[in-house]
Amino acid sequence: MSVEGAVTGDLRVVGRDHPIHDASIGATGGVTYATDLELPGMPHAKLLLSPLARRRPGRIDASDALALPGCLR
Repeated sequence: MSVEGAVTGDLRVVGRDHPIHDASIGATGGVTYATDLELPGMPHAKLLLSPLARRRPGRIDASDALALPGCLR
């Protein structure tokens, strides 16, 4: 669409249905997302949230996590 067409009101695209060609791939689980990747030696993390609202955790005991093989400090 040209600039002149936009000025004169040429609305061939706006307000019309457009087919989504890759919708069936996403709906059937055929898409690979970044969170689906798993590589050898990939680090993992877990988020620890405070059970109390608007409060920071005072002390976190990480001894169990540090005892795991491959855990970095």
